[in-house]
Amino acid sequence: MPDNLGGYRRLNVRERGVIQGFPITYQFYGKTLNAKFKMIGNAVPPVLTYYIFQSMLEVSVKELVLHNNSTYFHEQPEYTPYESKLGLPKRKYPQKRKFQFSVPNLRFGSGVRFELSNNPKSENNEWSFKFFYGSSKNIKSVELNDEVFSSLSPILNTSRNEIFTEKSKLIQSKYSEISSSKLQSLWISGDQNKKVFDFLDDVGQCVLEIIENADLSGFDNDLIEAIVTEKNNKLDKNKESVLTGFYFLSGLNNKIFA
Repeated sequence: MPDNLGGYRRLNVRERGVIQGFPITYQFYGKTLNAKFKMIGNAVPPVLTYYIFQSMLEVSVKELVLHNNSTYFHEQPEYTPYESKLGLPKRKYPQKRKFQFSVPNLRFGSGVRFELSNNPKSENNEWSFKFFYGSSKNIKSVELNDEVFSSLSPILNTSRNEIFTEKSKLIQSKYSEISSSKLQSLWISGDQNKKVFDFLDDVGQCVLEIIENADLSGFDNDLIEAIVTEKNNKLDKNKESVLTGFYFLSGLNNKIFA
């Protein structure tokens, strides 16, 4: 829901309860905010329960009283529940916390996607953009390294596609302090990890603008097959987006995470 600052906030306990069908006077007695959220999420909606029991009682459709026509009113309980304030919980995350999310506008279904992820097993929790494809039983990946960037640069880096350079410089300028260690530091911080998604969203927006404005016509599917080393109909169908992901994200890997 919109907040007073023009952004969005999480739904509070009362709002979630009403959406689930609980009377507005109903109280949730969990000791913490998350406990109350869990109670609401795990509950069977009262309205659904009402109709289930009407069915079990074999009440005919003609005799059925709609729940909003019922004379029942839930009284406010005398016992006051624990106070719980809405807000982002302050948590301490492990130093090796895993991150793995698809790049906006570069997800093609069935696990075929470009993603930003870290490697908690590495010494510096190395972050990078990667490409995944294949089936659920045989997931394959492509490292978006300097080799991919260099092989595509003579083909895509032309005067008609200066938008690649423009958007790359935009990301580098806006996130000049970003590195693997900086992203990991933000990701394990309970009050600043949204900045990681801001970075990912901005990259995704640049991808969209490149796809809409770059001239990627005239390239045959052999170019993609040379990178993934196999023929894939889903990649052929999304050729322009896939080429954008290969070139733009391998460039960011080279300039930001190298």
